Amino acid sequence: MAAFGLEAAKYLAENYLDESHAADFMSAMEAVAKYGLNGSVSDGGKVIYNVQEGQVRMSGAPGNYVDMEGWLKANDTELYNQINELNRSIINHKDGENHSTKFIELYTKAAKKILGASSDMKKDSGYADWKEKVEKTKLPATFQNVKYNGFQSFLESLQNQSSLSNSWISANVSRFMKWLAV
Repeated sequence: MAAFGLEAAKYLAENYLDESHAADFMSAMEAVAKYGLNGSVSDGGKVIYNVQEGQVRMSGAPGNYVDMEGWLKANDTELYNQINELNRSIINHKDGENHSTKFIELYTKAAKKILGASSDMKKDSGYADWKEKVEKTKLPATFQNVKYNGFQSFLESLQNQSSLSNSWISANVSRFMKWLAV
């Protein structure tokens, strides 16, 4: 079923989006498929996405990146509050305070605490493992040589090579066509 969803997404990308948007769209759809493949299915047949939440990482940050703010909030609330108070003071342009000295002092203290913490305290409660599992998930390659140049050829190319029943494909294609308003 994930394979069918990816083919439907590819049909949309090929027929309705320009090249740059199509690539971004397909990347997002592949991520959703991987989340679904790592989830489970309810008794009613709905996918339950097992999406884990971890610390927010900067784009391109290594897997062992530690979010200072999140770590402090969880492990040293006093220092976390001091840094937030300093940030509010800077934002509100409070005069008479030596922001730069205090900034260096607090952030140096925070960095030393994080670097000196045991590796167990730095772990992101399984998020890194889950993220790696999702990234390594292989997407199904159920369909080959699907034709995207017209809706009828798209439908026929799916039906001719699927292990799914024609009634299932037809029902899902009909729902897809309604969504497209075809």
